[in-house]
Amino acid sequence: MTLFYNGGNGVYNIEKRLAPGEQIWADVGRIIREQIPDRDGHTIPPTVTSGSSELWDLDHPGLGHVFEGKLVLDKTYGRAFYGCNICCRQYGAALHVTPFSGPVGSGDYDTVTYRECDGTEYDGTWMAYGWYSYNTSIATLPDRYLSLVGVGSTTTKAKIDLITSRCQPYTDQPQQSVTSNPMISGPNTVWWFNGESPAGYATVVTLTSSGGAATTWSVTAGADKITLSATSGSQVTVRSSGTTFSSSPGDISVVATANLQSSAPFTMTTRKPYQLAVPVIQHFCDSLFGYRDAISYEIRDQLGAIVPFAVDWNEQFTSSCFQDNVQGNWCSYGLPTQVGASGTILVDYISGPGVNNAPPPNPMPVCVGDSTQQQHWGQQFRIGSPGVGFGVRVQTDNIVRFMNHAEHQNVVSPVP
Repeated sequence: MTLFYNGGNGVYNIEKRLAPGEQIWADVGRIIREQIPDRDGHTIPPTVTSGSSELWDLDHPGLGHVFEGKLVLDKTYGRAFYGCNICCRQYGAALHVTPFSGPVGSGDYDTVTYRECDGTEYDGTWMAYGWYSYNTSIATLPDRYLSLVGVGSTTTKAKIDLITSRCQPYTDQPQQSVTSNPMISGPNTVWWFNGESPAGYATVVTLTSSGGAATTWSVTAGADKITLSATSGSQVTVRSSGTTFSSSPGDISVVATANLQSSAPFTMTTRKPYQLAVPVIQHFCDSLFGYRDAISYEIRDQLGAIVPFAVDWNEQFTSSCFQDNVQGNWCSYGLPTQVGASGTILVDYISGPGVNNAPPPNPMPVCVGDSTQQQHWGQQFRIGSPGVGFGVRVQTDNIVRFMNHAEHQNVVSPVP
């Protein structure tokens, strides 16, 4: 038996060979009062009032054959304390991180920790071996790197030989719960052009689940904004519903479930051309038409972003010509040709009537000077096709031609 005092700096050793069934008593109070020396001739100072003890069987490793119990009595204050020694050894081996969860294809390095008998935690990864997965179709652990290879749940483990202090040696096998979730891959944005499919814009996208054919699909947010081609299978195609669109990026969530495990929400956004914005008017003189003005707009989606790629657009006239100057003849020449073009900026070129027309324009268009209004007619712009009347309508207005310039008036964009 070893008695420790003064924070473990003082040591008092008692050693005795016991016959079978023999008992020995250590009256610590008497040892201190009478200054009885220990095996090595040391005594415990009279000022010592507390400490701890350690007991081991020198002839028998492990727990040994010696049993210990103690009873401390305080006759003055009527208190009694009882306790017994326990085997002090490393314990509490654990795999980190547990539980481990992630999508198929992910992984990380495992670590193993253990605790000394005083409760302090230490890294014991360097002592670990026997890395093992109970289901290698879900997770592999050939060494300390954990890889998620299939959807489902399983358990992994490792071995560690814990060092003991006069206790029975043992090997601990900490385990780790592992969950592997399906992962969704595919484009995050789907466009809508009212039946048109302009180049560069995905109006149909395909999502793929790493869970394979056993996957079931659900829309957990924004179900009114998209339609799925199926609710099961390794792949689904996604289209815009064409009626409701995203009000913020990523406000649609799609989840794939396989082997009772669900993927992280896969967020999507539906977009459509929505309005013409930031008009810019440029005025040019033209000897053949008096003037040739350019009215340009940014083509924006419903979230306020300029469309990312050049896109087809077209203008369509919605009314006949109205001659505002009843003395003039500009409407007699008919309306200009309705056109289609492409770009991220829509430019509408408007000129006066040709000065070489027969009969000549009355009055003759000019570049500067007289600004009398001559005529107007209705028009609308659509995005998504060069064909007149196809695509998403984004603006209605009136084309108004004056003697010396042109304008868009009564502009409505976006169009209800």
